Amino acid sequence: MGCVRLSRACLVLVALASLAGLPAFAGPTYTLFTDPPGGSGTTVRFGINDAGDYVGSYLNSGLYYGFMHTASGFSSITGSHPTGINSSNDVTGYTWATSGYQGFIVQSGVYSPLQHPGSSSTVAYGINGSDEVVGYYVDGSGVTHGFTETAGVYSDVDVPGAVATYVLGVNDAGDLVGSYFDGTDTHAFVDRGGSISIIDYPGAVSTYAASINTAGDIVGWYTTCAGCAQIGFIRNAGGDYTSIAPLPGIPTYLTGINDSDQIMVAVLGGSYNPGIFGTNFGFLLGDGFTPTPVPKIPEPGTQALMAAGGLVLLALGRLRRRLS
Repeated sequence: MGCVRLSRACLVLVALASLAGLPAFAGPTYTLFTDPPGGSGTTVRFGINDAGDYVGSYLNSGLYYGFMHTASGFSSITGSHPTGINSSNDVTGYTWATSGYQGFIVQSGVYSPLQHPGSSSTVAYGINGSDEVVGYYVDGSGVTHGFTETAGVYSDVDVPGAVATYVLGVNDAGDLVGSYFDGTDTHAFVDRGGSISIIDYPGAVSTYAASINTAGDIVGWYTTCAGCAQIGFIRNAGGDYTSIAPLPGIPTYLTGINDSDQIMVAVLGGSYNPGIFGTNFGFLLGDGFTPTPVPKIPEPGTQALMAAGGLVLLALGRLRRRLS
């Protein structure tokens, strides 16, 4: 992101806490994002590439508008909710169509819609350096499936036994992360070449994985009880978890991570529908942060173990934008 690397002249959250109406806090150093032209306090940042460029959307007069930020500043993106950006500044995301959500990809400035064949709603969410797009769609029977798409060719991604599967992130190696639901509980997963492993934050009742970098570091969020505020987490390639909550008790979501371990942080002042944010503040957790691991709980590692042990799958639900 042009202004988001901590080595550049960016606003540091602690220094601006009083101006933003936020309390100062100890711990990692965060950078507070500035709003794009037209945005005011309801701006969402989703994806970040290795150069620190990022994408997001903002609300203005009841409508959402997409934007990209690079070292040159802000520029508009066709499509109301850009969510992923790669090293070539190709962008993916979704927008509202006549009867449901429609994905899109912007390559070299050219906008193209993405609609999974036979779907009533398609949400594109992540993109890697090969322009492989990931997301999820709702079929004619109302069942949600994850997917990957490259050059118009779609492949479904379904966790075995899942009621619904959602793919939210992909790295340049083609590793996928996402969430799934079994009708009862929430869980997250990582898919490496078709080998699926469960991801569980220790002690959490629900875990959501949103982004993965080339090293295999994963970010997302979790909850410890029904109705508890969401807490961000980092899971390093060794399987160690670190909790991230810049404002304790306030819902926090980690939505993107790049190969420099720069992390997108969204802090909400209101309600959240999974996959959709109505956020008040966006931060960057900068490179150089050293996580403090929490104790690990053994994870089932393969599809066979997951099926035998009873899959815990995640429902992110229908996408809606709501401001509280």
